[in-house]
Amino acid sequence: MWRPQGSGIPEIKCILSGVKLKGLLSFKTLVAKVLSLTFGLSSGLMIGKKGPFVHVSSMIANLLSKVRPFPLIREART
Repeated sequence: MWRPQGSGIPEIKCILSGVKLKGLLSFKTLVAKVLSLTFGLSSGLMIGKKGPFVHVSSMIANLLSKVRPFPLIREART
């Protein structure tokens, strides 16, 4: 199942408060969100700017935290 459900800001607030939402920050969700935003905006749909940007940037930050130079940041977060 492809993920992006919601605008992004409420889900990120849940994650920051400690709730674990499975798959919300995964690579599959990032690809689906970027593709759906690209196609939606190019077709003329009225899509908000802040919610999707917050969600996409959170997914990128989560994926970057798994890269070798950043393990201490990831461990401090958990």
